[in-house]
Amino acid sequence: MQDFGIGDVIAAFIGAIFGATATGWVSSWRERRHNKSELRGLLRLISSEMHYNDTLMEGFHDTPEGYAEAMLELRTDTWDKVAERLAQLLSSDRDLSLLVFYYGYIRLMQIDPSQTTREHIAELRSCTEVADGMAAKYRLLWDE
Repeated sequence: MQDFGIGDVIAAFIGAIFGATATGWVSSWRERRHNKSELRGLLRLISSEMHYNDTLMEGFHDTPEGYAEAMLELRTDTWDKVAERLAQLLSSDRDLSLLVFYYGYIRLMQIDPSQTTREHIAELRSCTEVADGMAAKYRLLWDE
């Protein structure tokens, strides 16, 4: 039987600490990578929904009846499904506030679509452009 000295115990202890640290670092790296991938997917879904809405708003005539019809057809179902997780993943309160404003504005206009004006449509459409900038900021462009 072999005797173990204090040097062997210290070496084993240092090896265990190094192994635990490396495992923790790799696990943390994987989680960050997964979160970024998840954020990319969620923002792509939201961007698609916002562009769908933008196309609807663009296609309606510049009349109160056209705006009212557009408001009733705007979609929020993707936002409804992913808002909570997106709030956890977005690192910027400003970016989240933009999305909350956009979808809140749609819901507000859908309560009484007859009150929708050209300015309301312009405000919503400008949010879509800002959201595209948000995707670029997070380097979440479609071709990556």
